[in-house]
Amino acid sequence: MILAIFGLPMQLPRIEAALRDAGSASIEARWVAAMALARADGPDRERAVTALASLAGDPNEDVRAQAIEGLASHARSGGAAASAGAEGWTADPSDLVRCAALSNAEAFSLDADALAARMLADESPAVRATAARVLGLRGNGAAADAIAGLLGDPTRDVRQEAALALSRLGDARGTAVTVEMLGGGGEGAEEAAEALGRSGRAIASDALLEVVARRFAPAELKAVAAAALARSGEEAGRRALVRMLGSWRRQMRFAAVHAIAMLPSRGLAACVASRFGAADALEASILVQTLAAIGEELPDESLAAMRGAMGNRALAPEIAEELEEAVRSLGAEAG
Repeated sequence: MILAIFGLPMQLPRIEAALRDAGSASIEARWVAAMALARADGPDRERAVTALASLAGDPNEDVRAQAIEGLASHARSGGAAASAGAEGWTADPSDLVRCAALSNAEAFSLDADALAARMLADESPAVRATAARVLGLRGNGAAADAIAGLLGDPTRDVRQEAALALSRLGDARGTAVTVEMLGGGGEGAEEAAEALGRSGRAIASDALLEVVARRFAPAELKAVAAAALARSGEEAGRRALVRMLGSWRRQMRFAAVHAIAMLPSRGLAACVASRFGAADALEASILVQTLAAIGEELPDESLAAMRGAMGNRALAPEIAEELEEAVRSLGAEAG
């Protein structure tokens, strides 16, 4: 909102506008306010959290769900987020709100595993699907039999989420549906490849190899499939990632490092570090994040290359600082 003061325009501070709109009669304005309040930091955070806590009781389900997401964001970033009503959100009449509460249960110090296991039987397909996803991502193998019970669910999204969860747990009962998703293309295929590699077990290796060998497969899908294979010890996956890391195509290199960060695989840290010599600021930042995700000790020559990259004048100060911290975390002296 623009205000005129002494005839001159002035931009209303974002936090003030969001706090004002949190009390608006407009549902859309309150929803947008909840999104903006989720990004508040510094001295504005306390007021933002208070406003979000109020919006978590909003009459509109979209606003309530967005407010819960905002409170969870503050909780995860170290802020004191109001969570007094968290238990009640899991019983909200809106499935949208129950999904938001379940997806963020850990941020509010709720027992995410117990809550998700209970919600596998929820009346809402969206909640059942979310519960399966949460359990799969958390690696809760104890819930595998209950998740497998959803493979016969009447709703396709629930069946697919159950299959993805089982694949992430290394349980072959979800393989058929996950492989079907892998061959379907789009975002579903990439998620299926990620799920098949999450447990680090050799599941559906033939299907993943077919994707890696496919000449015109999207770079992102090919990289995730290769990372899934590498994570389970398949040398073909590791070789494919090494080739992608050395590609002249920027998109291919970025796809490879993103997949390696998503599915960290032993033995690839040195290959990632070797890219620093030719990396620009953006690529250097991505490489640092990938090395942090792998968490693998680097050989001295790789560390030396990283220290050399720290003197690259093309790197912005914040990127150089990030790189220096990465070197320190790997036990090296950034001299």
